[in-house]
Amino acid sequence: MSGDRRAIEGLFARYARAVDTHDLDLLHDVFTEDAWLDFREVSGIAGRFPEVLPWLREVMARYVALHHVVTNVELAVRGAEGEARSLVRAMHVSSRDDGLVGFELGGVYEDRLELTDRGFRIAARTLRHVYTTRSVPIAKATRAPR
Repeated sequence: MSGDRRAIEGLFARYARAVDTHDLDLLHDVFTEDAWLDFREVSGIAGRFPEVLPWLREVMARYVALHHVVTNVELAVRGAEGEARSLVRAMHVSSRDDGLVGFELGGVYEDRLELTDRGFRIAARTLRHVYTTRSVPIAKATRAPR
């Protein structure tokens, strides 16, 4: 289990890196090709990975900086399948005429995992909304380096 845990937590880190660096092609190494993704609780969409990826590209392009932190991973693995529940804090920074502003979204990822020939991948992810902060001024922000 500890090897599985490390691999799955690495998978979650890869997701954060893909989104934060705007390198969304990395998500092909995070999700199964037919993964079900549900972002409706945060005013998003639900659908299969190939349908949701263009939406993610459009939405994430709005932000000059993103910072996702995934923690408190609860994991249950049974052979080639697993379930995970983790907390996410995601800072979103955008540029406006009057400067940079940011808001933080707090949520819970509920994931179903599958062991593939390339390791564990997320086969289903639902983002549960917990909180959103008001927009606040940001002094400085840069996109995370790839």
